[in-house]
Amino acid sequence: MKIFIAATVVFITCLILDVIYDQQLWDFNTRITKYMQQKQTPGLQSMFNFFSNWINIFPGIALLIFIFTENKLASIIYMCLIQFTISFNSVLKNVYHQPRPYWIEPDIVALSCNKEFGKPSGHAMGSLLMCLLLPLMVLPSSFVKKPKLIKSIILGFVSIWIVMTALDAYNRIDSAGLDVFELFYFNLSLLFALTYTGIFKKQIVIC
Repeated sequence: MKIFIAATVVFITCLILDVIYDQQLWDFNTRITKYMQQKQTPGLQSMFNFFSNWINIFPGIALLIFIFTENKLASIIYMCLIQFTISFNSVLKNVYHQPRPYWIEPDIVALSCNKEFGKPSGHAMGSLLMCLLLPLMVLPSSFVKKPKLIKSIILGFVSIWIVMTALDAYNRIDSAGLDVFELFYFNLSLLFALTYTGIFKKQIVIC
């Protein structure tokens, strides 16, 4: 509970700072976005698009685990958290009501077209939850039993995935500077979920 309270305080503090420095973050975002647009290469663009588009594979994995194993409770909780994330993100987009960079800046050319508001980024909010909680919540028993090398490879890949999906600014459709708020929000969610990871390990056993 102490961890949850501390994370909540950090979340509220970050939210306040996000509102105070909104214009500065927007200016920083437009500058860095234009710079990345000038330096992009076809290979880098393809890599970003791959990680951005395939983030949705994680709910499918959780569904397969739900169908073919006895680990149903963790899968349900995992999918409910994802649905909560999507819904909460939609609410925040309408609260912030911030246009996407390419709607305003004529020098920014988006690599994809999104009609909803851009802040906060759905990819940045969802990637941390989907990537880290899948092995920790849905696959706790098998994940703990893996050798250190395999766990290091898994965590390394997940870390890369988080970075890639959090940088939707490369596609010129979100505000990168504002992802500070989103990542702090998911630190809150992650710490709260990890508080109960031990319960999942004791109660849920994979076939």
